[in-house]
Amino acid sequence: MASFDRQRHDRFLGLFLAHTDALRGSVRSLAAGAGDGGPSVRRVSLLGFEGSVPWSRGPEGLVVELPGSWPSPLPVVIKIRP
Repeated sequence: MASFDRQRHDRFLGLFLAHTDALRGSVRSLAAGAGDGGPSVRRVSLLGFEGSVPWSRGPEGLVVELPGSWPSPLPVVIKIRP
């Protein structure tokens, strides 16, 4: 995760910069129970993808499962709605 959109408080935008074979990414700073707990997470979506994206939040962070294959050789952008 590289950056957040702080202009609006109703969402965060994050970038997954590294591609892995696991087709999942995690945001450690949004781990459940870490520090102040961070913002709540209500919904996660993948920009440019129409379907739903499975996600979970636990002690390892917010984990996002990506669909089938990496959608682009460019960084993948996720939208997190608190």
